[in-house]
Amino acid sequence: TAEPAEALDFGVNTFVLSEGRLVQEGPALELYQHPGTVEVARVLSDPPINLVKSTHEDGKASFGDATFALDHPAIGGRDQYQLGIHPHRIRMERAHEADVEFHGTVQLAEVTGSITYLHLELSTGEYTVIERDGAFPMEPDTPVTAYFDPQDLHGFDADSGAALFAPT
Repeated sequence: TAEPAEALDFGVNTFVLSEGRLVQEGPALELYQHPGTVEVARVLSDPPINLVKSTHEDGKASFGDATFALDHPAIGGRDQYQLGIHPHRIRMERAHEADVEFHGTVQLAEVTGSITYLHLELSTGEYTVIERDGAFPMEPDTPVTAYFDPQDLHGFDADSGAALFAPT
């Protein structure tokens, strides 16, 4: 199939191609959970995976206006990389003490009936999407506080897009 959602539904071996070349292959769920590149993460995510530029200094990473401890061996000596998180992994309430708090401004609240997609602009000018169960209409320019568990993050090399780490 040419539809990533169908590949995930079928749960079969999936081949991700780009410009006629094989980028990654394996069981669809495995590729979704452990994409080998940013490109594979984008292809298999609907809504798209959130990708945010991050800096790393003294064992701390950045995500929008948040700074938090992130000491993953795959980061190595990199001072810049991309962090990725699926929209359904971001919450509007703190669930755990280790959750990272960040802030954004609503650009669009896309209410589809049983799911709401909140499109936020971060202080860095980047955008992120939160997927919430239920109908939650919000006006544009509404400030929002949101949370994620750092264990849910993907890390990608800023230059090559190669995966550095995936959620544990």
